[in-house]
Amino acid sequence: MTGKQFSALARFPVLTTAMGAIVDPEKYYVDYDIDVLFPIGSNGFMADTDRDMFIQAYKKVPFIFTTGLLMDECSLFCDVILPEHSSLERQQIHPIEEIMTAGLDSLRVGGVNYKESPVEHVYNTVQFEEFVMELAYRLKKGPAMNMAVSGFFGLMGTPYQLDPTKEYTYAEVLDRYLKATTKDDAKGIDWFRENGFWTFERPIEDCYDYCIQGAGRLPVYDHRDLMVGRHLKANCEKWGVEQPGWEGRMDEVYAEYTPVPEWHENTLTESTADGYDMYCVNWKISPRILGLGGADDNVWLREVVENHEFDDLNIQINPIAAEARGLKNGDKVVVESQFGETAEGTIKVTGLIREDCLGFPAQGGHVSPYLNPASLRGTTYNQLLTAKDGNYFTVSGSISISSRVKIRKAE
Repeated sequence: MTGKQFSALARFPVLTTAMGAIVDPEKYYVDYDIDVLFPIGSNGFMADTDRDMFIQAYKKVPFIFTTGLLMDECSLFCDVILPEHSSLERQQIHPIEEIMTAGLDSLRVGGVNYKESPVEHVYNTVQFEEFVMELAYRLKKGPAMNMAVSGFFGLMGTPYQLDPTKEYTYAEVLDRYLKATTKDDAKGIDWFRENGFWTFERPIEDCYDYCIQGAGRLPVYDHRDLMVGRHLKANCEKWGVEQPGWEGRMDEVYAEYTPVPEWHENTLTESTADGYDMYCVNWKISPRILGLGGADDNVWLREVVENHEFDDLNIQINPIAAEARGLKNGDKVVVESQFGETAEGTIKVTGLIREDCLGFPAQGGHVSPYLNPASLRGTTYNQLLTAKDGNYFTVSGSISISSRVKIRKAE
C-alpha cells in the first residue's frame, strides 16, 4: 500500500493514512484488501494519533500476527503473538555516534559497540530479526532478503556480502558487519564479546558538513523537492486524482514542494480566541526509556524515573499560568486539544516551562489491563495531536508534534 502513498518524500508510511487505506482502500486509490498484517516495532494504538482508525483497521484484517514481549494494546488485536526477547536480551550493534553525546573531546570518535544478553534466556523467546529471516527463507525470499540485508549493513562489494544462495542466522550477519566495519577478520562477535566496543578517530575535516561538501558551501536551493513536486502534480493531473484530505486544495500540496524555505500558515498559528490558548510540547530525556522495548512495564526503571528524575511523567506548567487557572502542584487535570481529543494527568508547577506551554516529558498512559499497573501511569501525549487527512505535512507525511490546547482541573 505504501507504494501508492502521496507523500513523495516520506521515509516511512504515514500511519493514520496506512490505517485509512486498510479501512477504505478505494479512497486511497488502492485496488485490493489485505488479508494478513504483520505489525512490528511499534504499538500503533499508542503511537498513532487516531485510535478509532487503528481499531477499525485491525478489526477488518482477517489475520494479524506480531512479535511481542508483553500483552500490550497492539498485541490484544493480534491472532498470533510470537514471543520475543526484551530489549536487554537482544543481540544488537550500534554505531557509537548514535549512543553518545558529541563534545569537543568526542567529536572525532567513531566506531561501533556490541551487546547481547549476559545470562541465559529465561523463556522460550526469539529475537524479532530471527523471526523475519526465518519467514523470508521459508517463503523462498532468501536471495532478495540477503541482498537487502547486505545493502543495509554496508556489506555490498565486500568479502562479507551475504551469498544469495545461502541461509544465515542474525548472529552471522552481525559477525560479518563487525568484521567489515573494523576491516579486521579477527574482530567479529567473539572479539566484541570480550571488548564491548571498537573506536577510531576521524580526521577533523570529516566531522563538519561544510568540509565534506568540498567547496566550503552548503546548498540552499533544493532542486530535488521542486522537481518531485512538479512530477507529483503532472501525475495527479494526468490521472485525475487528488490527495485524500486535500480535495479541492491541491494547490496547497504543490506549494509545499519549494526549492527554498517558505513560511506557510498552519493550525499552530491560528488565533487563540477559540480558547485553545496554550501549546503542548513534548521532549524525551530519561523517561524516554520507558517507551522502548516494553521498559515501561519495568517497575525498577519507573521507580527511578518517577522519584529521582525531574522530568518525570507529570504535565509541567509555568507558575503564572497555573495561578491564572487556579491550579497547583499535584492537581489532576484534563488537557483538551484543538482537534477535540483529551489527555489526563497530574501537573507539576515549574519555572522551566514557558507561560503559554504545557510540557509533557516522554509518553505514558497505557490502557491494556494485562500490563503492570505501573504502565498505566503518565499521560498519552499522542492523543493531543492529529495525523488526519488534510492536516499533516504533505511532502514527508510527518505531523506536527505540538497542538494548541486548553487545560482544566479534572472533576
